[in-house]
Order: sequence, then C-alpha cells, then structure tokens
Amino acid sequence: MNLTDKQRLRFRRMYYTFWEYQPLDGGTNETPKFFDRPNQTNSIDYVWTLSPKKVNEVLLTASLDVVHIPVNATGFLNRTKGAVQGTGFFGTNYSYIFPATEKLLPNRIPTVNMANFSTLSGGPYPSHSSGPIDDVSDSFTWVKGNHTLKFGGLFEHAGENDN
Repeated sequence: MNLTDKQRLRFRRMYYTFWEYQPLDGGTNETPKFFDRPNQTNSIDYVWTLSPKKVNEVLLTASLDVVHIPVNATGFLNRTKGAVQGTGFFGTNYSYIFPATEKLLPNRIPTVNMANFSTLSGGPYPSHSSGPIDDVSDSFTWVKGNHTLKFGGLFEHAGENDN
C-alpha cells in the first residue's frame, strides 16, 4: 500500500505447514517417524524513498517455528519381541540405566553401530520444539556516483523451547 508517492507499506503472512512420514528412519523400517511442522511468518515492511539516490527500509518480522516429531508406536520395533515381532524371536531384554516406566517408549531398541553393517537406531524421538523468532532490521541504501553504499542492522530474538 502506498502511503505517499515516496513511502510504501507492505504486509505479508505465510502459513507453511507440512506433514512427512519417514518409514525408514534409523536405518531400517523398524523405527518409523513422523514430522508435523505447522509454521508461520508475518512481516511488515516500510520503504521510504528519501531521494532518487537514497532509500531507507525498516522490516519487522515475527515467526513461529513449531516441530512435532512423534513416532509411529504401532510400527515401532519392540526390543523384547524381536525383528519379526514374535515372542522371544531375537528378543533383546536388558535393564535401562533409568527405569523403563519413566520412558515414553519403554521397549525402544538402542542405537547399534557395528563395522561392516549399517547403523540401527531407535532414535531420540518422540520430541517437539517451538518458539517465536522476532526480527527488527533497518537498512539504508545510498547511490553515490558509481558506488552503492549500504548500511544497516538487525536485531533478532529467537526463543526456542525444546522438550
């Protein structure tokens, strides 16, 4: 929107969300994972043409970055039953350092690295994080002869909450 013949104000909103299924996470089909990312960005941009050779721009941006990473618990390998999910077939049962009752997935498989084999990983999920990201920037452009001079600054607050 033109405020005057030398001043322009723009608003922008972007809502970008996607859902992704990773059936082969962890190196096999035994530890599937989902991604759910409902993200949004909003901005206000003010441009002021001071003269034909001088322009100032102020940009305010607010974003919300959200990531949910649940696991497909029904398709997740139960370490006490084994690869074919039969009772006792290749079953691995051991004590955790922390009690299994405190875990979201008490029968999760560990991460295993062996030479000449691919990695098998139970992964760290489920997990999620979210947080606002706020930016304020100002830039000044000045065309002087054959040169373009730019000055500016940016302040950003990124408040992420991981858990």
